[in-house]
Amino acid sequence: NRIMRNPELEKKDIDTITVYAYKGEKVKYALKRDGRLLDVVFKRNCALLNTNTEETTEMSDLVHDHDGEIYKIVLLNLSSPPLRLDGKKEPDTFHKIIHSERMLIDLFTEFKKVLKGMNSQRVPNLSRARDLLRVEYSKNDETCREVRTMKTLMQLSDSVCQVRINDRSKGSGFLLFDKFVLTNGHVAKTFYDGKTQLISPGVTVHFSFESLGQADSGAAVIEVVGFENGCDESGQKCDWALMRIVTDHKLPDGLLTHLGRLPQHGGICIIGHPGEGVKKMDPCFIIPNENRQQAAERHQRKNPHGVLPTNPHYYESAENIQLITQRFFNDVKKDNEFRQALHYDTCFGFGSSGSPVFDTDCNVVAMHTGGYAYRNAKKEMHSVIEYGCPLSTVI
Repeated sequence: NRIMRNPELEKKDIDTITVYAYKGEKVKYALKRDGRLLDVVFKRNCALLNTNTEETTEMSDLVHDHDGEIYKIVLLNLSSPPLRLDGKKEPDTFHKIIHSERMLIDLFTEFKKVLKGMNSQRVPNLSRARDLLRVEYSKNDETCREVRTMKTLMQLSDSVCQVRINDRSKGSGFLLFDKFVLTNGHVAKTFYDGKTQLISPGVTVHFSFESLGQADSGAAVIEVVGFENGCDESGQKCDWALMRIVTDHKLPDGLLTHLGRLPQHGGICIIGHPGEGVKKMDPCFIIPNENRQQAAERHQRKNPHGVLPTNPHYYESAENIQLITQRFFNDVKKDNEFRQALHYDTCFGFGSSGSPVFDTDCNVVAMHTGGYAYRNAKKEMHSVIEYGCPLSTVI
């Protein structure tokens, strides 16, 4: 007679199954919990016959010393299973759940809804799923912060400012010491002439722009005392400007006393004014140089039709979009101009240049400078990775 619940198993001549049991469990309970045998096996006086020794194991026996053995289920007789020593039947390990029929219908209905929703979603390919898992795990792992660290960063954020010309945002910066603010050279280039050393009127910095509609007269920029925006003799890109400001208001503490050494891995935090908006904070993670290639290849796979880099020098030669795309991603993998820079993955985009980059000990280690930005075929703006100039190359 048939003893398997699924008749297809017997049709396919499957004569052996593996059953797992807990140590100290009875044979009968292990077979019932497995769920593949019909109830007739437990309602009749059945036993297990060892195919090697031909010894018989009762259903009420413990599973000890039966690991790895092969047995046949044999019917000893048509009577019910034997009673225990106290004269009672072996208790049934399965009990009917109250209202189980209604619950089963409800669960089945919900399960069909879930399946319908899953089928309507686009399932990413394996490589994309692997990339997403790798990136997201790293970000969660690296960006966890202790409360005391976040409190310290909140205090240090008072020294971060927004740089404006005639009340229009041009970038970010931070008070370095006394009345001197540090920002990027390409930010200062929008209002400063390096040859004449003159600045445009209406340049101000604002330290308290933390909510929209907030009134803040800011501090006036009266001089650019130091400026670099180009490559030095070694071919390394330099991009910084030190500005002197004047104001009657009390200024926050400078960050010069909080300088730290450039980390090679782990979490960091950037504080600035991305998107010309209010002051924000982004805990993110460092991308080691050996992982830059992975980041570039991931973005290149996502854009088979090519990309349009925002850097205008890619269009100086009349190349087609595929050649421009290839040259752009090759530069991301190994950019000699920014070989000393700190690379990371942040949501900070345009308007955040000049933001201080803090390590896990709340030390300023770099100044956010830019990213490898591009537009895809849908004209959407993206960035492969971002980078910051080490303050050790500036100060």
